[in-house]
Amino acid sequence: MANDEVLPILKENETVRGVYHQFVLAYFWQWLGGAVVFLSPFFFLYLILKWGPTGQALLAVLLVIGLFWLGRTYRLWSGSRFVITTEKIMNISQLGFFDRTVSQILLDKINDVSYRKKGFWQTVFNYGTLAIQVSASPEKLVVKNIRQPAAVQQALLDAQEKLRGDRGQ
Repeated sequence: MANDEVLPILKENETVRGVYHQFVLAYFWQWLGGAVVFLSPFFFLYLILKWGPTGQALLAVLLVIGLFWLGRTYRLWSGSRFVITTEKIMNISQLGFFDRTVSQILLDKINDVSYRKKGFWQTVFNYGTLAIQVSASPEKLVVKNIRQPAAVQQALLDAQEKLRGDRGQ
């Protein structure tokens, strides 16, 4: 994670306690699609190059599209993270190259933290959905495809306990 993106949001005495990414294979179909588009011209390289300039243009177009697709998938995965600090949580969702949503919730406003692992693959690869209930809000903050949801839940509860202990509550 690039701490320089999160540090301007932090208060003076606030520190980062944990940074969590989505499970990389949650983007399996995007990775596969980009890889197929990028690598497929190499399987047909001889045939494509026999077409002369048209084949070379097709080769270049497929390579650029494949690289763009893989780069976009990487950007979505690397830009989306869940951050726990000493005072709050931040859910940073990268939705596109130039589209990012940042949600912040103070730790003392959190009522409940639960997680769910649904299905065979989430159980085997240990990833799932984290649901955070905030006081004075009927909706939950949902973080999908988070790696090791039980550890993230415990880290969040530990940060909340530490904050309460520091404030003497």
